[in-house]
Amino acid sequence: MSRDAADAPELSVIVPAFDAARTIEVQLGALLDQRPDHPWEVLVCDNGSSDGTPDLVRRWGRRMPELRLVDASAVRGPGAARNAGAAAARSPRLAFCDADDRVGPGWVAGMRRALDVHDVVAGRFETVPTSRWHVAVSWSPQEHGLTALDLLPGFVTAGAGNLGVRAEAFRSVGGFDPTAAAREDDDLCLRLQLAGYRLAFDPTLVLRVRRREGVRAVYRQAYAYGAGSRWLEHRYALVARALPAPTEPGGRDGETAPVVRATTVASVPRRASALTARALRKVARLWNPTDVADVVWRAGWARGRRVVPSTSAPQVPPPGARSDGRLPS
Repeated sequence: MSRDAADAPELSVIVPAFDAARTIEVQLGALLDQRPDHPWEVLVCDNGSSDGTPDLVRRWGRRMPELRLVDASAVRGPGAARNAGAAAARSPRLAFCDADDRVGPGWVAGMRRALDVHDVVAGRFETVPTSRWHVAVSWSPQEHGLTALDLLPGFVTAGAGNLGVRAEAFRSVGGFDPTAAAREDDDLCLRLQLAGYRLAFDPTLVLRVRRREGVRAVYRQAYAYGAGSRWLEHRYALVARALPAPTEPGGRDGETAPVVRATTVASVPRRASALTARALRKVARLWNPTDVADVVWRAGWARGRRVVPSTSAPQVPPPGARSDGRLPS
């Protein structure tokens, strides 16, 4: 075996970054503390930052030999940045995390082991406690399992902030959709499952997630998720009509993974006005930042749901469809 082959990374950690100078050092510090017994690499994919993020990453590279800076400024968006990282990766195993979170101890070694068993694996989200006076939502997805969507019963999704994918599987479905404004991770998970890959859940892969704080940040995130949910409905309308649901969630066959129904305020567009009114009455009785955040989220989500996707936006054809997207008769 050549020296280059012996030193080839066995895991590529991909971190998209845009104006992340305020937060990324926490994530880089957590990755620096990882000492797996195999070669690995960290690719920070700068998406056109103007706040000094690239220079900061270069400084970290002096004490972190695994770290590389990737220019991902050609196309804006987290999906495009992750795709640039995947294209530059030298490992057959890809692990994705975000610049404003923090991976838990043993995350790198755990991802390496998990991707020996699974084509696609997601870890657990653990929210970072916020001050009682900060406006932040009261819930978090992916704390106890994968997310089941009403859109495609039997299929599940996971956030790209704690996701591992074998490079072969990732490339076989074309990676993330760079045109997606939000929910690009849900879209990737659905396309992987439609291609026959299973999405597994490993609760030992812990990511400490930083919640959005402040009325404006909560509203903007909720708006993006609401609009993204309408986009997903359009994108998978043909699949939803034509494809029978799998027997078990997480893939078409085999062992099941823990699944959590998407029943947070993030996914309750129906009765939104009644829920908002009830929450407002509660806030009026006793002002609580969490109640405020949940009200703001519902308002942002409902507003985002009004964004109607363009009828020309590409749709995913069901498996077995002809080139025109129709199933054979």
